[in-house]
Amino acid sequence: MRKIWQNPLVIEGWHSYFSEQENLSRYLNYLIFLAALLFLTWPKSALLRVDSPPFTFTAILIAMLIILAYLNFALGAKELSEEEYHTLWDWVTLSPLRIRTIVGGYLTLMVFHGLFFLIISLPIVLAAKNVSGISFAVVGSALGMLFLYNISYRIMGWLCLIQWERSEFLPYIVVRILYIFFVFFTGFLAPTLNPILALTNIISNTETNPVFILGTWEISQPQVSLLFHLLLALFVLLFIFYQLNRWKRSVQDSTSFTSSDRQSS
Repeated sequence: MRKIWQNPLVIEGWHSYFSEQENLSRYLNYLIFLAALLFLTWPKSALLRVDSPPFTFTAILIAMLIILAYLNFALGAKELSEEEYHTLWDWVTLSPLRIRTIVGGYLTLMVFHGLFFLIISLPIVLAAKNVSGISFAVVGSALGMLFLYNISYRIMGWLCLIQWERSEFLPYIVVRILYIFFVFFTGFLAPTLNPILALTNIISNTETNPVFILGTWEISQPQVSLLFHLLLALFVLLFIFYQLNRWKRSVQDSTSFTSSDRQSS
């Protein structure tokens, strides 16, 4: 655990996420929007606060998914620091850090930053839960799915940064296309994979027919959607390992070629 907090990428990311005014404003706007939505969807009658359809909680969780999915795509495709020699390329090619240390630092930041967004919104989530008449088990399942979805989107955004590291325009465009596709278009093209429908099914706790039946194992739509996102994120992460190692090898090969060329001359 001590090595994690000594990772220079974790230190730099922590400083960026919790000291820069842009990020602090982002957290405040996020909470203001959720609080306003809670107020708008709050049941007007005390008779509706128990055993009523969980509309308030559903509205809050779907809003969190839409907002956090966008933020995670965008933050994943953004450098941790805008300082000179602090880009991802510089960390990989100029620093003595191993690739697994760099990837581990980024993943640590993703996990803790994702948990941070859930923690600061927890009072609003619990207030929505109390007026929606749903159990803590459903709350835990929904928040767990939301967290895993957002980690997946953060990893996909990170791949955009790696693929177009020298361009500011392409990652900006591509992450927004991916965001619209995964969060909205899948609802029409592949409803089984759509995260909004998956969260809605988890919260409403509807008894839907299983999507797949493997022997005695039945897989529901939320499980298929989450499994698809996690497998895709794993594949993307393996490709990121490959790309970062390729960066490092290319610089090492060019350095060794230059040194051997000097020796021969």
